[in-house]
Amino acid sequence: MPDPAESAPDSGQGRKGRPAQSRAATEQLLVDAAVDLLRERGVLDGMNLREIADLADVHRALVYHYFGSRQELLRAAAKREIARPRDEVPGEADMDTAEWLTTSLGASLRYREAIRLIVLLVLDHDRTVRTLTTRRATLGRLDPEPAVDDPAALYAVYASMSYGFGLLSERFADELGIEPEDLERRFLDVASRMFAAVATEAP
Repeated sequence: MPDPAESAPDSGQGRKGRPAQSRAATEQLLVDAAVDLLRERGVLDGMNLREIADLADVHRALVYHYFGSRQELLRAAAKREIARPRDEVPGEADMDTAEWLTTSLGASLRYREAIRLIVLLVLDHDRTVRTLTTRRATLGRLDPEPAVDDPAALYAVYASMSYGFGLLSERFADELGIEPEDLERRFLDVASRMFAAVATEAP
């Protein structure tokens, strides 16, 4: 069987004879296609490199030539999504711990593509992917708090809520018969009360 890398066409040779483009531009098309396919199908419906290449209108051999495997392509997509600039939270420094955790949790839900990609890599048994992407910042905030007696466990709860709701919120809303935006508001309200219960120093 011929090596796909050896038979790969020039990076600019699209399946429909598009003008030549750089390797970086072609890689970006493939990453975009992977994210779009994941957004459309979800984590558990699967995806393969041929579908991604077809969606990006890129010669299939180039996917193998540039990334080598599905995991490598997903890693590239996850790295891009994780690296997206996070929105600044006004007044963050003045928030108490419960308010800060709730606000940060709400902000994390705006990066659902990153959540889906990380979960998909974990399901692919990729041991190199980092799941606690905000560990340094979050533990840096929680560790000095006298009311928080187990910062690592609290962060694990926070991350579990972010991943679980970020991944399944639309399905939850559909099964509960609630509008997704309303469910998210109520979810964050309950989360706020839970955080307040464990992160408020006793009088």
